[in-house]
Order: sequence, then structure tokens, then C-alpha cells
Amino acid sequence: MKRWYFSLFILLLFIIGCSEKTNSLSVEEKEKIKNEVIETYKQHTEDIKRLDYKALMSYYVNDPETALFVDGHYWGGYKKIDTVWADFCEKLDTIIYWNLSDHHVYSLSKDAASYLVKFDNMRIQKTGDTIMGPGSFSLGMKKINGSWKIGTVHSTHNYTMAPWLNK
Repeated sequence: MKRWYFSLFILLLFIIGCSEKTNSLSVEEKEKIKNEVIETYKQHTEDIKRLDYKALMSYYVNDPETALFVDGHYWGGYKKIDTVWADFCEKLDTIIYWNLSDHHVYSLSKDAASYLVKFDNMRIQKTGDTIMGPGSFSLGMKKINGSWKIGTVHSTHNYTMAPWLNK
């Protein structure tokens, strides 16, 4: 009988020790993460408006797993993101507006979150072309050394030339 209790005790210890512990976040922790992620991306957007390429790249994780998808197609990793922002800043003359709306943050843990946001912008290229349109970003973010960084990006666009220029 003692052997049976001992076996049951060992089995329970094994089950408890091997069971996955969930680290659920409190409402306050989720709200803090949400605010930090949104504020980080608002700062990113201000750097877009300033065409500050060097500052833009500081928001991205320089890692082999970093990925960029645009309109449903894989474009590449960190090097491609670097090239995209370098070209964007080089070819652009002025951003008339760049608005964000419908912020959605899903906290995965204290240092990982998914962030979805809509944007609408109008800008003038150095060629004189005016481009405008809405889109959205879906970002996988990770907190590294106290700062939220972007590890994955999926962007959708619906850009057109400004309609009043096509007359």
C-alpha cells in the first residue's frame, strides 16, 4: 500500500513538473504593453515624416528571422527592409500627411506583441508625382533591452496617383 502511495506521489510530481505554466498578463500589464507598442510606432511614424532613414532602421530587429511581406508577397528580411526605407527616403520630397488609426495590440507576453494599424498618407516624390492612399501594417514586435522592436512586417497598400493630377 505504501508503495502505491509513493508511486502516485511520484506520478503527481511528474505531471505537475511537466505541465506548462501559463504566464497570463494582468489587465494593467496588457494596457502598459499596448501603450508602449503604440507609442513606439507613433515615434516610427514621426521618423517617416522626417524622412530619417537612420532612425527608421533603429526600430527593426537585425536578425535572420526578420521578415517583410508586402501585399501578400514575401519581399525579404532585414536587408530588404533597409533597402526599402533607404529608397523611400531618397525618392521622397515631402510627406503632406501620414495618419494612423484603428490600433490593435495583442500582448503575447511581457516582451512580445502583435500590432495591427491602419494608415493613410499623401506624399510628393522628388519627380513631382503625388501619391496617396490607405493601407495597413501588421507587425510582430519584441521588447529587446527595454525597447520595442519590429521583427516581422506585413504591409498592404492601395496607392494611387492623386486623382486631380490625372485631368
